[in-house]
Formats: sequence, structure tokens, C-alpha cells
Amino acid sequence: KNGKFFAWIHLYDPHTPYAPPEPFKSEYLHNPYLGEIAYTDSQLARLWDFLDRNGLRDNLFLVFAADHGESLGEHQETTHGFFVYQAALHVPLIIATPFPELQGRTSSETVGLVDVMPTVLEMAGIPVPAEVQGKSLVPSFFRPGAAADRLAYSETFYPRYHYGWSDLRSAQDGRFKLILAPVPELYDLDRDPGEEKNLVYLEKKVFEDLSARAQVLIEQAGRNALEVDVNKVDEETREKLAALGYIGSFTDSSKLQGKRLANPKDKIGVFNELSRARESGLGGDPEEAIKTIRAIIAEDPNIADAHFGLGNVLYKARRFEEAIESFKKSIELKPDDSFAVINIANCYQAMGRYDEAEKYVLDYMAKGFDDSQLFFLLGTLMVNHKEPEKAVPYFEKCLAGNPQSASAHNGLAAIYLNRSGDGDLARAEEHLSAASAINPTLQSLRYNIAQLREKQNRLTEAAGLYLREIQDAPKSFKAFYNLSRVYRLMGREDEEFDALQKTIEAEPEFPVAYFYIARIHLRRGQNFEEAIALVKKGIELKPAPADLPLGYFLLADLYNRVGDNARSEEYARKGQAALAAAAAASKQK
Repeated sequence: KNGKFFAWIHLYDPHTPYAPPEPFKSEYLHNPYLGEIAYTDSQLARLWDFLDRNGLRDNLFLVFAADHGESLGEHQETTHGFFVYQAALHVPLIIATPFPELQGRTSSETVGLVDVMPTVLEMAGIPVPAEVQGKSLVPSFFRPGAAADRLAYSETFYPRYHYGWSDLRSAQDGRFKLILAPVPELYDLDRDPGEEKNLVYLEKKVFEDLSARAQVLIEQAGRNALEVDVNKVDEETREKLAALGYIGSFTDSSKLQGKRLANPKDKIGVFNELSRARESGLGGDPEEAIKTIRAIIAEDPNIADAHFGLGNVLYKARRFEEAIESFKKSIELKPDDSFAVINIANCYQAMGRYDEAEKYVLDYMAKGFDDSQLFFLLGTLMVNHKEPEKAVPYFEKCLAGNPQSASAHNGLAAIYLNRSGDGDLARAEEHLSAASAINPTLQSLRYNIAQLREKQNRLTEAAGLYLREIQDAPKSFKAFYNLSRVYRLMGREDEEFDALQKTIEAEPEFPVAYFYIARIHLRRGQNFEEAIALVKKGIELKPAPADLPLGYFLLADLYNRVGDNARSEEYARKGQAALAAAAAASKQK
């Protein structure tokens, strides 16, 4: 409120599948896309109200923009990203400033999102770095038409990277728009905003001039471009991209050099069929999706994304062996596709075949595919297989390749925290601090810090951290259970009882929570029959050998309280036997 700030607010809701919340779902029953836009608008209204209430509007620059639109069937494209037509490219750009002389102005000039950064920097009085490719729009605020001679550039490499078809690039000067494709296209946007009439052969001079200018722009913009290997993206970014729907299989573009690539316009039917099949398969109708994708593969077996998509649908249908074969075919087309390798490992893991998962990944890496993400995957496999010490060198190798992997730091910290005895708290602290410095919002990071504070007997801090973890992950039964344990150590029995009940609400099959609720009833000297039922429920859920003795000893105490000495002695003997068995198992480890 009293200092300078910069905030990026990303509202992702108007994306397929369109599922607006109420009341927008009912209001836009027959057009859910508009419902999602209306919902997003309501959230922007909340932001506007917040700024007003806190007196932040008077000295604020606000930029409203969209990354793309949705085609909604125009040119047969249902969403976005495949073509470069105006339905997806023409987006709003609204700049609100505190200066009255700049308010209420509109411009029809063609500009691009690349211009937002230099515009904001100039408005804030910050020098624009020379390498920035966009141009500030501030001159256009005072002299309409200042940007009239500029080209706006767009591109999509989605068809190329995912299907092995041609990429598409476009350049427009306000009136005319050129699309560079295997069959080039030229449109007069003033007369033909729907881009229906290709003027390449009717406006040859415009086509030649615009083509020449576009090539100059592309060469200049790409002169210092970095080569990005998608397989080197860090673990956190991959997880976010996957959540946004941007992770798939990528065709090896080096194999496409010099080849005549298919025009995406001729392949839109195949693309739509594959997209519908994937959505159908992941949404609950796998058999029809599998049939459709296999028909597409029969027609064109060289679409890596089709094999990858088929693997995903088969995985969802729990047909893991078939899914593995599909992912392997995807890898044949794109040998360095670590995403498919990760999915194969996940298939083996889902079948409980951890050794095969580890061997497959190691064999793949031995072929020269060095990827820190795969070391992280191997570490995670070992943790899930209850072999945390084997995970340590894998997480360390992940960090050797990617020192900025907060996930690997967090994974190592969790292992050090849970080592026998008091763990290795100093090393856990070191890795948790490193993870926090890299990504303080990493999932489970706060939970692990809470565990560390608990082991350090800093119970008030631990309780606060568990409560914050629960705010972010309200179904985290482990956080509720650990919170109950902290409350027990602090002598706050009422809060312990409440946390245990919420543990069971979040995970009804967590046996130890039943034991400790029964223990509270026993301590209070009440509800003995209910407590007996709770303990028996916990035992039915097959607790870990180390926890089973507690259940038997609780039953021994409870039956003693209700006067059933025979059962009390029986469960006391069972408790002693379970205790001995747990001790023997611990020694074997």
C-alpha cells in the first residue's frame, strides 16, 4: 500500500474444457465459453474494487491483455494454437494510467504483445534495454498513427513440434495479413475480417512486399535467439506446463530439415479427431478414444503426438502394458523425448514393478540422454518403493545437472528428516533452506519445514506451518495428523481431537488416527464402547507393524475399563507379540 510494487495476475479460466462455476454455469448454459469469460470478468471486478478500497488507483498503471482468443470453429479450429488466424490472434490491449490526458483514448493501430514491456518501462521512467524487440506505444498515445508502419508478427510451431507438419508464421501491417505456409495466404482484413478470400494471386505486389518485410523481421528477431531444449526444463516448470496442458510429445525437428512438410490446413481434420479422442479418453470414454487414435495412426504412423496421446489414454484406462508400447513408439519418432520415458516409468510404477522402471530409465540414459529430470524421477521411484537411501544419489545427481531444482532439495530434505532416530536435521535444514530460496511455494516444502520444526521441538512454529499447509492443501491428511501430534505434545487435547477427526475426514483409511481418537476417549474416561469400535476399525485397516502394538494395548486398556478381563489379557498378549515382531523387523532393516 505504501511502496512500489509489480503484480502479474493470470486468469486462466477461459480455456477448454469450458466449465464455469455457478451462477455463470446456469446463466450461460448453452455457451459455457462466454460463461467462463463472464466469471473472469467478475474476478477482475473484485480486483478493481480492491484497488479502489485501498486507494491504489490514483498512482497505478494497469495493463489488461489476453494471450490469445479461441477460434470456436472458425477455419475448423475449435480452440487455439494450431492456426494463426485473427480469431485467436486478435486480442484486447487496454492500458489504464493515472494521467487524465491519456484516458479514454482508443487506437486501431496494429501492435503486438511484445510492445507491452517497453511501454510499461517507459511509462515508469525505466530505460528500455536495447535487446527488447518490442516498441513502446507511448508515442502513439500522443501522436495517433506513430506505429502505423510496423508489422505485427505471430507464429505457431505446434503443428511442427507435435506432428511433423509445417509451422505457420504471419505478419500484418494493419490492413493486409500474410500467412507464410506451404501454400501462402494473403488477406485484406478491412474487407475480409474472417480471412476467407486468399489474395496471393490477386495482390501479387502486396504479397511480395509483405513477404520481403516479413523475412527481414524474422531474421532480425531470430538473430540472437537461444536454442531451447524442452527436456532441460526444470521439474517445477514441467509440472506447471503439464497442469496447463502444454506437455506432450515433440517430434524430432532435426529429422524434418529439408523435407516438404504437410500444410496444417490440410491436416485440421486429423488434428481435430485426435484432440477429440484425447479429451474423450481422458474424460471417461477410453475405448472410443483408443479406436479413433489407432485409426489415425494407421493412416499416418509418424505422428509422435498420436502415439503419446494413445499412451495417455491407455494409462488412464489402466492398460499399462499397452501404454508402454505406445510411449515406446513415440520415443522411436522422438528419441530424446524424456516425457515419454517418464510416462513409461510411471506405468511400471503403477504395476508395482519398480525395478523394471529403474532399469528402463537407466538403460535409456546410458544411450546418452543426460537429463536431470530423469535423475529426479529415479529418486522419486526409490522413495515410492520405500528405499529412500537409494534415492539420495539420484537426487544428488539431479542437483549436479540442475542446481536450481527445488524439488530435488526438498526430496533430500524429506529423506534426511525421516532417517532413523532424530534424522539428519542439519542436512535437512540445509536443503530446505536451498529449496525455499529457489521456490518458496513448492508443494510439500512447508510441510517438510513443519516436520523439521517439530523434530527441533519448536512446536508453536510447527503448528503454525502445518496450519498454513492445510490452508493451501485442505485435503492433506498427513498435515492434519502431524498437527494433531504437535497438539498432543503441547497438551492441547481439544485441538488434537479436532485435528484427528479432520484427518479421518480427509483420509478415512488412515488407521493410526482411529487409535489416537480412542486414546483421547480413554484418557477422558468416556465413550469406551465407541473407542473400542474405533480401535478395531483401525486394526482392520492394517496399520504398519510399528503402529499395530498401540492398537492392541489400547484394546487391552479399554476392555479392562469395561470389566472384560479375559479380552483385556488377550489383547495385552497380542500387543506384546506385535511389539516383538515390530522390533525383529526393525533389526532386519
